[in-house]
Amino acid sequence: MRVWRIVARKWASTAFSGEGARIAGGRFTPVGVPAVYCTSSIALAALEIVAHADETARSKKWSVLAADVPDSLLTLVVDVKDLGRNWRHVPPPVRLQNLGKLWARSNASLVLSVPSVLVPAERNYILNPLHPDFGRITIHAPEPFSFDERLFR
Repeated sequence: MRVWRIVARKWASTAFSGEGARIAGGRFTPVGVPAVYCTSSIALAALEIVAHADETARSKKWSVLAADVPDSLLTLVVDVKDLGRNWRHVPPPVRLQNLGKLWARSNASLVLSVPSVLVPAERNYILNPLHPDFGRITIHAPEPFSFDERLFR
């Protein structure tokens, strides 16, 4: 399975460390839990950046990174029907962060597959950098990425 991330170029070397989510938290992980949020496509990764962009996004230099997760590794799949009515709310329901915290701490799987809030029919993949199989992921070199200016109007 190939997963994708777009990050500010200055963070490309640490894009798979899990530090960003550990410091800031995410929809499916609270502050303090290292996690690597990835997407199923470059387009979805770009949409995630635009959805969270601030006024500095337009001027940043960006990188796109791919990683290959061996198909033999277990992925825990969360279905949209299991998330409850308000799973797309901002801020996210605490129960979603608790779900991710329990998943990460259990080491039940390397990957947690969740629906994208932006496009629920698409998947986001959360990787646990503390999982014993994390080293089996092949992380490809970052490539420059640029956004079409129309996305930031």
